[in-house]
Amino acid sequence: MISDPELRGIFKIEFEESIQILNSELLKLEANVFDFDALSRLMRVAHSMKGGARMIGLAGVVTLAHFFEDMLGAVKKDNTELKRADFDRMYKALDVIKSLVNEAVTGEPLNFDVEAVTSAILNAETTPPAIKEMPVTQNETVVEVLSPESSSEQNETPAPEPDTPAETVKSFAIDTIRVAASKLDTLMNLSGELTVSKIQLALRLGKIDNLGALLEESIRDLRMIEQSVSPLKKDFKLAHSDIITTVNKLRNRFDAAAVEIGGFREGLSEDNSRLNFVSYGFEEVIKNLRMLQLSNIFNLYPRMVRDIAGELNKEVNFIVEGAGITADKKILEEMRDPLMHMIRNSIDHGIELPEARLKAGKPRCGTIKLTALHSASTITIILEDDGNGIDDKSILETAIKKKLITREEAANLSPAQIHNLIFSPGFSTSKMITDVSGRGVGMEVVRANVSKLKGRISIESVKGKGTKFIIDLPLTLATLRVMTVSVNDVIFAIPIDYIDTSVLVQKSEIFSMEGRDTIVFQNEPVSIVTLESLLELQPKKSDDNKANSSSYQCIIISSMGEKAGFIVDSLIDEQEVLVKPLGIMLQKVRNVSGSTILGTGDVCIILNPQDLVRSVKTKSYSAAESTIIEGESAGKKRILLVEDSITTRTQEKRILEGAGYEVIVAVDGLDGFAKLTSNDIDAVVSDIEMPNMDGLSLTEKIRQNKRYTSLPIILVTSLSSDEQKKKGLECGANAYLTKSGFDQRVLIETIQRLL
Repeated sequence: MISDPELRGIFKIEFEESIQILNSELLKLEANVFDFDALSRLMRVAHSMKGGARMIGLAGVVTLAHFFEDMLGAVKKDNTELKRADFDRMYKALDVIKSLVNEAVTGEPLNFDVEAVTSAILNAETTPPAIKEMPVTQNETVVEVLSPESSSEQNETPAPEPDTPAETVKSFAIDTIRVAASKLDTLMNLSGELTVSKIQLALRLGKIDNLGALLEESIRDLRMIEQSVSPLKKDFKLAHSDIITTVNKLRNRFDAAAVEIGGFREGLSEDNSRLNFVSYGFEEVIKNLRMLQLSNIFNLYPRMVRDIAGELNKEVNFIVEGAGITADKKILEEMRDPLMHMIRNSIDHGIELPEARLKAGKPRCGTIKLTALHSASTITIILEDDGNGIDDKSILETAIKKKLITREEAANLSPAQIHNLIFSPGFSTSKMITDVSGRGVGMEVVRANVSKLKGRISIESVKGKGTKFIIDLPLTLATLRVMTVSVNDVIFAIPIDYIDTSVLVQKSEIFSMEGRDTIVFQNEPVSIVTLESLLELQPKKSDDNKANSSSYQCIIISSMGEKAGFIVDSLIDEQEVLVKPLGIMLQKVRNVSGSTILGTGDVCIILNPQDLVRSVKTKSYSAAESTIIEGESAGKKRILLVEDSITTRTQEKRILEGAGYEVIVAVDGLDGFAKLTSNDIDAVVSDIEMPNMDGLSLTEKIRQNKRYTSLPIILVTSLSSDEQKKKGLECGANAYLTKSGFDQRVLIETIQRLL
């Protein structure tokens, strides 16, 4: 029985699904021996099952899964024809695998000889014993194996009749449901929308308070009028009785309205409190659903270390700490293989042979330690060994040989920069390609996966003493700690884990180096640029303070051992935000990693620190020049943007404004046509799939009006078939751009060409 409860649960779910797939695909293949898709799926699942069973140590499952691979491989390679008896053997192999999995999960002993049954299955000339499934009880399956002789006798024995119907019915309860991660992402997005509604309700509550205050002020004014009239003579009152009566009526009405508003405000406040409670609970539950213990992947490595160390004739003591820490499911999925690469490299490149360790004054047995630590918002995974350490000279020679750097550049590299070279594509110092390492892809995969998870990796190594890899990852991908900054009155968010510090840079401190504005930070040159110019934002009409300023607010960002500075107008706040992923059409927008909803209800773009640093390193900008605003050119073209998604609408609006256009937004086709008729519009950019009126109907309606026969219309949609494109153009659109291949430059160039 598998000792670790979490690993046991995951193993059970995974193998039950694999067995189900093998059963269904075998049926397809048996019905059609030319179903090569079924054949491929069978081989893939059998191979995965074999790997998982080997990791757990289930030799019987490994053998039978390998039997599947041999049988199916013969069909694929040698065109061997499978017969009925062959399928029978494979079905019986599945039954045995199922019973072995049940034993590993429940600890219930098998009531048959596994070796004898397996041998009979592998031997085509021997008839395997029949395997019979027993009734399902408590959501688990018990199998009974019968010999061919006893099978017929068993069938002839009448089953005893139960005393009551209740004895024949067993309770069936499904205590675990597998949910696709995409559905959890959808729920998280809905949670974000709920948060927006909560914020907007709070804002409306504040407006009601303002309205109540205005009403009370009006009531006080009316009472002052009444009090000022009261001492006047009776003749005056009679002459102006209508006015006095009207004032009294107004005051009474206002008093009644104040009571109504007070009651409405109290009810709305209760609704707001209830929505706050539900929204917070919903968000926390969804976030926790995605959290799993690191033991789910950490427990896979000890067996692997044992096997690889044995193959290489090395002695390794593998230590795991912090496996109980929880992290986002996506982090576990993306880090399993990279950590496997790193551990393999530690055994192969790091740990020496026992004799070499003894000569170096070390214990025969090397130590590899995998540790997980966590803070409020970050997980740190540390992999360290007490082996050889990294040979800087060997790394430099390899990098020069592969033309990654020149000898002149090599002479100026710091130890950290030298170590980072091992993450270069195809980099490997191994002289021999083996199953363990030396393929030149391992560490590149590590960096790519860490970057995908918005994390960072660093290396500490001492020659002859050992190496330490430090990986910092966000605790969850659902929320993020950010610093919000203002640039041209637009708010952006930057992940706080990448920010070293913020400094006030004097204009006199900026100098030019290699075509880039540079400052000295911590005794090192750091390139700086205005975030406004990097993001290609349209300058404001005038900003004399910025143009004449002698100092700038600068944020220093670190990524993959590189630093860059970004000048912003101001720092706003540090806060935790709910991350909303980019849509399909915006995934290629550089320097942007996501979006969020701020406390004001506004959409805020989350910048990608790695892209920002990379952009600075690959282009030349002038921070000093880009902060001098010469004034905005007159005669902006006006674009009508029709899009129902608030996130996509906001990001597209900023792309268009960044290109120098004035943008009017609409939430659907009806709203778009109304905005078109009430404004002077130079071009229309519209989605197709929208409520109330879709983009095709909007295009047709626009073309029916002679006033808009030459108005450029660009459709931007996820509908990408040739038939859909044809239909869009037949409706009167001038251009049809698909979101799957969306590039902001193509959109801007298309608009420029049509205007």
